Amino acid sequence: MKNLLHPIVRTHPVSGRKGLYVSPRFTVGIEGMDDAEAQPLLDTLFAYQTAPGNVYRHKWTLGDFVMWDNRRPAVVMRWTTSACCIARRHEATNPLPDS
Repeated sequence: MKNLLHPIVRTHPVSGRKGLYVSPRFTVGIEGMDDAEAQPLLDTLFAYQTAPGNVYRHKWTLGDFVMWDNRRPAVVMRWTTSACCIARRHEATNPLPDS
């Protein structure tokens, strides 16, 4: 997979709120920093993103309908039970509005 550059912080196109745009699975470094310096910083950001107070947990009950905004920089959700059907729609936006 080809490495791509993008900002670490991204601004939501509607709310103007800033949010982290990093992923433990896909973010491999920080441009201009050596790995020994970048990895501890990334680990701190990943830990913040996945801290219990920053993760939405949903326990499904009959009739639930859950939506989320995929334009938000980092969406972390944990499902407490499996959902039988999840439909996902997202609106294309400029992937790098802060650049």
